Parts: sequence; C-alpha cells; structure tokens
Amino acid sequence: ITFNQNVNTLLPPTLDKEIAIKSVENLNASGDTSMYDAIIKAINIESDPKPSQVVVLSDGAETTSVTRIENLLKSEAAYSVKINAIGVQVTEEQKKILENIAKEAGGSYLDVQDINSLIETYKVILEKELQVIQN
Repeated sequence: ITFNQNVNTLLPPTLDKEIAIKSVENLNASGDTSMYDAIIKAINIESDPKPSQVVVLSDGAETTSVTRIENLLKSEAAYSVKINAIGVQVTEEQKKILENIAKEAGGSYLDVQDINSLIETYKVILEKELQVIQN
C-alpha cells in the first residue's frame, strides 16, 4: 500500500521478495499524507492468507485521511493484524502517534533518522517476527 493524499495498492501481499523489491524501488515521497486511511486499507486487504502484520513507514505527519486516529484505534480490524511502525525523522508528537498505533495493535515502534538505517530497522522487525513464529 502506498500513500500520499491518495491510497493505492501497489502490490497485493506476496512472499515473492523480488517482485516486492521491484515494486518499491522507484517510490518517492510527495504530496500530503493519508496515513490512517492507508493503515485501514492495509489491515482490510483481501488476500489469502490474510497478512499477519503491517509495517507502516512514515514521517508520521497525518494531513488528509478521512479516517480519524480515534476511529483507527477503535477499529476491530486494527486488532486483528499486528502493526509495526517505523518513523522516519519524526517529531516527538509524530513519534507518539506512531508509537500509540503500534502499541494498540500489538506491534513495535522503531525510529529511523536516516535512510541508510532503514534496512537494518526492517531486519529488526523481521527477526522479532521470526522469533515469535519459532517459539
């Protein structure tokens, strides 16, 4: 799921790493941010099997969602899928929002100050999930 002022399904959930990488290689940040609408779309996506988690990558600056944070946090769907959030160069206020979303949905919040540490941050999330599966 990609989002700015619009929310789009770039690629349905897949285990095909090559297709996923090719799909995101040319993404750039632009426009406004409909993060809450994107989260709702991601947790309600039609796929078999249903994703067990969503990773939200954002600067945390929500600007254009129809969905309000209160409704997102009250949504039953938000509790059926773990939400991990990665904040990229976020303010303290934006960090608190992302932390709250992750906490309420059983996930974690991780902070990224530069794009170079993003891959390492994804690895941390993946390792946590693999530990849960193995236990």
